[in-house]
Amino acid sequence: MKRRSLRLLATVLAMVLTLTTCGIPDDDEPIPVALPEDFELEPTTTTSTTLPDEIPADRRLIYLIREGLLVQRRREIAEPITTTKAIEALIAGPTDEESESGDETFVDPDMVIETSVDGGVLILDLIGDFTEETPALRFEGESRSLLVGQLVLTGLLGNTDLVGVNFQANGEWLPTVNGEGQLQEVDESGVPQPLTLADFAVLRPGGI
Repeated sequence: MKRRSLRLLATVLAMVLTLTTCGIPDDDEPIPVALPEDFELEPTTTTSTTLPDEIPADRRLIYLIREGLLVQRRREIAEPITTTKAIEALIAGPTDEESESGDETFVDPDMVIETSVDGGVLILDLIGDFTEETPALRFEGESRSLLVGQLVLTGLLGNTDLVGVNFQANGEWLPTVNGEGQLQEVDESGVPQPLTLADFAVLRPGGI
């Protein structure tokens, strides 16, 4: 019995020695591994929280006219940015490059407009010596709708505190037309129903 035990022990020891000899040797230093040139440990990703159409903080949209529609153009405006400054940028008209590409405006470059806000409604007060021959808002028909639309959209876009726009001429209420040529309704006090973005959807590309 003892002889069998010794023989079994010898066999086990021989197997252990064999496994140790054939195993992977330990190294004192790490072995460098060559990787392919195009290998990336972590894929490169780019994350952006800025929407492509977002307006930079120092810019506002104005609306010009191209082929009978109201189109957006961006303008850099000195801070603090106000609705008055946006309207002034509109009055300045298209740049030379924009004019050459087909943009135009129906807003008179000599137009004087005072702005104020009452109950979330932007009031554009046109100042001047107006007559039947030279009215505060020039043009008739669709051209007047485009002129009014330029002022309304430029005044409202970028200012979420505003719900609509009304016009005055030298401090007196001036009902005018929407994008479809319909005259504003007025209340018992003669105050017009404010014009909104939706009132000029028909004159915007895609109707939006």
